[in-house]
Amino acid sequence: MRWRTPDSNPSAREFYQAKTDAIIMRYGPDPIIHYHHGYYPDCRADTTGLADPIRERLRDAQERLLDRNIQVLDAHSALDEGKLLDIGCGLGGPAIHWAHTRQLAVTALTNIADHAMLVRKYAKVNRVSHLVEPVHLDFSTGYPRGAFTAAVCVESSCYIPRPALFRHAAKVVKPGGVLCVSDLFCTTERGRDLADTLFRTCMGYAAEYTTAAEQHGFQPAENQIITDKIAETALHVNAWSEEILHQSETDPALKNDMERSIMRHARMYRAYREGALEYRIMAFVKQCI
Repeated sequence: MRWRTPDSNPSAREFYQAKTDAIIMRYGPDPIIHYHHGYYPDCRADTTGLADPIRERLRDAQERLLDRNIQVLDAHSALDEGKLLDIGCGLGGPAIHWAHTRQLAVTALTNIADHAMLVRKYAKVNRVSHLVEPVHLDFSTGYPRGAFTAAVCVESSCYIPRPALFRHAAKVVKPGGVLCVSDLFCTTERGRDLADTLFRTCMGYAAEYTTAAEQHGFQPAENQIITDKIAETALHVNAWSEEILHQSETDPALKNDMERSIMRHARMYRAYREGALEYRIMAFVKQCI
């Protein structure tokens, strides 16, 4: 297996560090930035209008996905009684959203120092500094056993070897707690190669997660396939990019970036529709031994 993790392969970490400004431009500018798929209950995105309204509707869809993750955790654990660990927190959007909407205490874990500083800044601006703790740290170190009621990976598990993900989660999640994984999964090698090439991941099959979970004391508890509900994200992002391209002030470098992005998201959308990639929300309960 060609594991590509942020710690063993610097290219993934450098890839996202280099993309920071582009992420803020595309998924900002408000100080709550979600860099992940959206959830479309009707399997259809409204991609009409100018760039700003398109972006606002995309953010709404992204927050619906975050709410769905919390609903899954709620179904299997008492989140109000403990702390939540956000593994691979991006620029802090999920942690800040959960702090706002649920008053959850969230530890936002990233392996990029600059991102930890941005999460701290955004948490302060959003007045949730008392609930969101940004941490620049390798997931495999630094926390006592059973420190968290639950842990969540929103499109970050694909950067962590599955055995390592569950081995480390088994240490930090208390017995009866939950690990929730919200991510893309491959169903074919073609789908794996596409995602790995575009996003520096090592995309996995769902069976890899189930096997690793059971080997490290987690029981599979939920497995939702919601590909049709998230696929419209690609069209939504492309509609925003096309609006940016229509602006006469667009500089050559930005134009080139937008055109590459449109091609990438078109390929991803085709992979969703052809079944080469799936999107799942999976929950695993740590067994009481």
